Amino acid sequence: MRLAGTVLPLSSVRRDRARLATLFRKARAEDGCAYCLCCPGRDLRLVIRVRDGRYHLAGWPGEGDEHAAYCEFHKLAPALSGRTSYAEVTIVERPDTLSVRLNQPLALRLTGAVPPPAAPGTTDAEGRRGVGLLGVAQLLWEIAGLNHWTPDTPRTIWSSCHRRVSSHLPHITVSGEPLETVLYLVPPFRRDTAPSAGQALEAFTERLVPGPRVVRHGLVMGEIKEIGQARYGLQLSLRHFPRRMYLDDTLLARLTRSYPRALSASAAASPKARQVGLFVVARSPGGHLTVVDGSVMLTTREYLPADSLHEVTMAEALTAGGLRFHKPLRYEGTGVFPDFVISNAGRDSVYVEVYGVRGREGYDLRRRRKQELYRASGIPVIAWTVSEPMPPLPGPVLGEEP
Repeated sequence: MRLAGTVLPLSSVRRDRARLATLFRKARAEDGCAYCLCCPGRDLRLVIRVRDGRYHLAGWPGEGDEHAAYCEFHKLAPALSGRTSYAEVTIVERPDTLSVRLNQPLALRLTGAVPPPAAPGTTDAEGRRGVGLLGVAQLLWEIAGLNHWTPDTPRTIWSSCHRRVSSHLPHITVSGEPLETVLYLVPPFRRDTAPSAGQALEAFTERLVPGPRVVRHGLVMGEIKEIGQARYGLQLSLRHFPRRMYLDDTLLARLTRSYPRALSASAAASPKARQVGLFVVARSPGGHLTVVDGSVMLTTREYLPADSLHEVTMAEALTAGGLRFHKPLRYEGTGVFPDFVISNAGRDSVYVEVYGVRGREGYDLRRRRKQELYRASGIPVIAWTVSEPMPPLPGPVLGEEP
């Protein structure tokens, strides 16, 4: 990459951000960006951001698919993301800001009727004009690159997810409010940071104290540990989170209908899968956090999103095979996307399909539609019908980075 006229390996920039602070400041002042040199003969812009005195690099909005396949700033083409199902005003991304219009209010006036949570999949003729909770969760995963796997990716644990998502929060607003104010992203538990994490949680819950005319809701995001019986209703425990949240049977039944695979008993019991939830919460008169609405995203152990446990199995096979791949995210859309896209340099992209449902009319129709599109485009496809042995996967491409 090039930073203020100086060409440097990206790895050294990552290691020595503090030492290179002068170059970062100069690049922001003179060029307004840094440049990625992954494609010979092309200078692709990189956003330079500052948080707590530390500099961060991010891909330039709308240019992710122009980076080389091996580049960490490479993203799938817009046609392979459910973001295209929203109206233009719903998600607006600029170099320094990302604004999202949530499909439900986070501040409720006590006079007048309270609007019910929007049902997943609600659309209008011009596209969705509000992002649901699953869409917000997948947006955060996508901009943090957590749907992208490379052979040199370190083992992803919750602290990795927290760090990568957190670096983007100061630049995101949800329905006009700073996301880092309305969202409590559960931090990894560490003894040395537990006091500050407790203070941040206390500040978050204090913000939810109802006023005389307004009730404020907040967002909590973390990995589900357990959903069990409480004295009155149900309790939800998140990993690394010191407080329990409470919900009723009606809400749990609705969430289970909306996210049947992510909230299945098989997913909860599988050592290969994780369940990442984004919940709307209110504060009860007794100071407890009560879940008002939510979404649940199924992932692998490495926090790669997956739409089923069979996809979890395929993602693990792709990872073990040393392949570079993306998981296209549907958000709340109904577009036709492959389950995975292998994007090793030196080869055309390869789509991966996991077929696990038979005899369901809607699924069979979508499967035939995909197959017709792939045949028409000439895109190579690896298809696995889960009742049969997994087909051979391509080997990794070595020495692909110039």
